[in-house]
Amino acid sequence: MKPFLLLSSLAAMLFWSWGEGGDRFVRAAPRDRGLKIEAVEAQISRMETSSPTIAQDAWQSLSRPQSGFNVAMPPGTVREEVKPLETEFGTVDNHLLIVSQPTGFYALLYRDFPAALENWSPEAVLNAMIEGVEANVSRKLQDPQTIALDGNPGADLYYESFDGFTYKQRVYVVDRRLYILAAATTETASESFVAEADRFLNSFELNLGTP
Repeated sequence: MKPFLLLSSLAAMLFWSWGEGGDRFVRAAPRDRGLKIEAVEAQISRMETSSPTIAQDAWQSLSRPQSGFNVAMPPGTVREEVKPLETEFGTVDNHLLIVSQPTGFYALLYRDFPAALENWSPEAVLNAMIEGVEANVSRKLQDPQTIALDGNPGADLYYESFDGFTYKQRVYVVDRRLYILAAATTETASESFVAEADRFLNSFELNLGTP
């Protein structure tokens, strides 16, 4: 697997959303970006899942200095998971925080780059990830917007996907770590969804006080 295809495969992992009752994953079929469905499904069977936090009726502020961030999640049960992806460059651990809702989900996924990408610039990694995400886009609701967080490059995306979800999403590259935030709904995106999604996306901040 070449580094570009690895990034595209990792991007496609975002299109696994929490299913009914938190008991399964529902997958959209990734398009031709070098991702083998069987390989990904094998990783899901070995998924490590931590105990969920207590469900909350209000927005909840989460601080994860060991992971380098703070974020506010919407009401619901926050589940934290680790999904390993085996590659020829070694195992890439995908860390996920997710709140499932009847018509969608809010998720934050982060991962460290494999050594194969150590010579890639943050901008090159970001552009490759955007291309991987766009392979699953059925209709853009806006062109990708270049953004930054504390001097680190990022992108803001808003689109409809082949999996039936509408996504508002942000991607950041911080040192050798990639952060992906996504708010998704199966319903027609409403003003309330956009407002709640923006609240989630705007709440993300870096917390690098603890290595």
